[in-house]
Amino acid sequence: MSLLLGNKSQSDAFTSKPARQLEMCIDNRTAKVGVIGQGYVGFPLAQQIARRGFKTIGYDINGDTVLRCQNLNRQRKYSVTLSPLGLRSCDVLIVAVPTPTRRTEAGWQPDLSYVLAAVRGIVDYLLDGEKPRLLILESTYAPGTTRNVVAPLIAERYELGKDVFLGYSPERIDPGNTRFTLKNTPKVTSGYDAQAAQLVHAFYSQIVDRAVPASSMEAAEATKILENSFRFVNITFAQEFDAFCEKIGIAAQEVTRLAATKPFGYMPFFAGAGIGGHCIAEDPYFLYQAMLETETQPDILAAAIRNHERRGELIVDRIARRLAPRPLRDARILLLGVSYKPGIGDARRSPAGPIIDLLQRAGAHVAYYDRYVPRFGGLQTIDLKSAQPGEYDLAVIVTRHPDISREALAAAGWHVFDPCADIPLRQTSTSTIARGHDAERCDIVADGIAL
Repeated sequence: MSLLLGNKSQSDAFTSKPARQLEMCIDNRTAKVGVIGQGYVGFPLAQQIARRGFKTIGYDINGDTVLRCQNLNRQRKYSVTLSPLGLRSCDVLIVAVPTPTRRTEAGWQPDLSYVLAAVRGIVDYLLDGEKPRLLILESTYAPGTTRNVVAPLIAERYELGKDVFLGYSPERIDPGNTRFTLKNTPKVTSGYDAQAAQLVHAFYSQIVDRAVPASSMEAAEATKILENSFRFVNITFAQEFDAFCEKIGIAAQEVTRLAATKPFGYMPFFAGAGIGGHCIAEDPYFLYQAMLETETQPDILAAAIRNHERRGELIVDRIARRLAPRPLRDARILLLGVSYKPGIGDARRSPAGPIIDLLQRAGAHVAYYDRYVPRFGGLQTIDLKSAQPGEYDLAVIVTRHPDISREALAAAGWHVFDPCADIPLRQTSTSTIARGHDAERCDIVADGIAL
């Protein structure tokens, strides 16, 4: 703990009685913990906290979510409620609500409304000044938000460092990842001051295998945004490279796998139908806005965002070329998979959204199949087992779910197209690239590139 405490012992760090009180109940696991937000982040977190012996109460405003949590609960010390008053007895409060982006006339903009509503609710209904609380935020947003936006809301009525110890620890949950779970993924911790930082670190050290202290809340906030913006930029570059490979008639996925045989200095990123989900598709916009506000020119990030927002157009263009000479108008198209990644039911910011919208605008009749997502974009999933190949002109793989077998569908007579694995139309030959832009074009259809 030298980063935070220097040569001091842990007990010396807690100079106030409220901090020592919280430390004691965290250390002996008698602290009652409330987790606000029981979605893909909050519910697994609450389950892990309860698994470690803390009495844990999950809270969510959505009745369906509460019912789902009740059905999925496997921990004796966990309960879930629709009433915020059920959290009043909690010693530790964790905010794990979404921070989405919203479409505006100026483009996608960060939305802190869920975080602000949660904090205002905590101040109005849960805090009372009678006992100290440790309040930790896990939602993703720009550096400085916890100190400059959240802290003033609390300080209007309660004293930081006495009534409330404020901290930040970015969530790192990857839905569907069975190798790296909440327990074995290092947890970055931070606090408003040294005592808060130590309390946050002490708490998460009880919950996960390794807690890593940051020097400030701002550094911890920036960590999450860097992680996901790094992935965002690299994926969009993979998408850009994918478009180039199509132009010269080779498969980008093959090239990426070949490059990945180099054991150093390279990290493979594969182009898919687009970037979705509650993190990678959202967080770069927070960084982009923060960079603009600090007059830092976000040239690379801006280019990545443009690529991301145009990906749907490229996919639909490939679908159109695969259908040619038949036009998109009145074509019957089935999308296979609409969640943002394989094996899960999360369809937030799914790349299937803009693809469906663009296809419908072009006059196509669109349906979809996804066993994990019953309803999406005003549509309802079809029953793939009872569907007939002749009902659709093309079945397009958007998300490669485990139950979607291209080989089985093709054997059953389906016309299946994977716009990120097949090369729908080789527009130029390698020799064309070598001879220059004015060389003769060579159009060759290349079907069924298997990866």
